[in-house]
Amino acid sequence: MGIAPRNPRKKAFAAGLWKATALAAPLAVAAAAPAAYAQDSGEALFQQRCAQCHTIGKGRLVGPDLKGITSQRSADWLHRFISHPQQVAQSGDAGAKSLLAEYKIPMPDQDISSGQIDAILHYVASAGGAPVGSAASNAQSPANVNNPAPAAPTFSARAADAGARLFTGETRFANGAVACIACHSVSDPAVPFGGGRLAVDLTGIFGQLGAGGINAMLSSPAFPPMIAAYGNHPLTSAEIADLTAFLQRASAQSSAATPSNRSSEILLGGGAVGLVLFLFLLNLVWRERKTEHTKRDIHARQISTF
Repeated sequence: MGIAPRNPRKKAFAAGLWKATALAAPLAVAAAAPAAYAQDSGEALFQQRCAQCHTIGKGRLVGPDLKGITSQRSADWLHRFISHPQQVAQSGDAGAKSLLAEYKIPMPDQDISSGQIDAILHYVASAGGAPVGSAASNAQSPANVNNPAPAAPTFSARAADAGARLFTGETRFANGAVACIACHSVSDPAVPFGGGRLAVDLTGIFGQLGAGGINAMLSSPAFPPMIAAYGNHPLTSAEIADLTAFLQRASAQSSAATPSNRSSEILLGGGAVGLVLFLFLLNLVWRERKTEHTKRDIHARQISTF
């Protein structure tokens, strides 16, 4: 007895269902992929570009806490500010100027594409629970959002002294990084001549950034000069802790008394004393100079013989 042939209609229906499933599955994956990719790439970009100076809901660091920023500012403003923050501030934008006035340290320009900025903003919005670009034109600036810095930890005097030696270069960094004093100055008895003038004075930096901000800046430098100096010579966690302790001490001393960074006065005073000594020695030498021609006596004797 032979096997009855299959129903041609059922066979065609099964074949059509299989083809539809085979086509729909890749389309569904493709539709879900962009959102997942944007989320992943946005988080990676945030960690690479932003996390050194900003948090999302964990308080301020070098810059403001970004929680809710996408609902406080329009997407267009955020794009312009992230790409060229100093240019926006120089244009007279009130929000950018207030940020610079509060946080003191200007944000460097970011060499990233518009798509990457979108990815970062979507990540910030999803992490902070706010939609992107829902702000009114007069939205509150993040500088005015009440995100206080966490309480400062207490460091030992021994750690502060160790940090001072690292700052001045008396103790070398483990990975060969350049000493902070090459570019920065600070008012502290351990730094009698203040320090360098190539970058900002760090006397009150602890009061501005706190321990978390300093740790973020030193562990993952975001500014081009610091990247060049420390990118291949990272600081150890112990070195960062000692430098933080030193900067905390300097900040506390500056708030308790008028800052006493007198390097300029010392140099000017030393120059003035040196000039006086030079003129005094020059006068002594000048008084011993010959005031008459060396052959005048010979000439006088010759004349007297006539």
